[in-house]
Parts: sequence; C-alpha cells; structure tokens
Amino acid sequence: MTQGEGKQRKINFLWERAEVGRKINSLSLWERAGVRASFIFANLWFFTLSLTLSQRERGLKNGHLSEG
Repeated sequence: MTQGEGKQRKINFLWERAEVGRKINSLSLWERAGVRASFIFANLWFFTLSLTLSQRERGLKNGHLSEG
C-alpha cells in the first residue's frame, strides 16, 4: 500500500465516523436518550454477568459452591 492509499483509507474512515455522528445528532432528544439508556443497560448487564461469573469461579476454587 502506498502512502497515498493509506492516507485515503484514513480519510474514508474519518468520514464514515463523521457520518455516524451526524446520524446520531439528527435523532430527536428522546431517541438519543433511548440510545444512551440502551448502551448503559447493556454495560450494566455485562458488568453484572462478569461479576457473577468471577464470584462463582472464586467460590468454586474455595470449595464453597458445589459443582454441577
């Protein structure tokens, strides 16, 4: 890949990111709040899941929980 091709790919990438930003900004306030709420909910769900699994793993190592 030449230097010009690399520069063009970077420009295309930045342009696509700007397009996504414009689409999000064109949403209404309530739609944006819904998008944010869904991201927050997903993050909390994954955090809770990972915390539960790590506690269970720790319990199995210490012999507190029965396997099966």
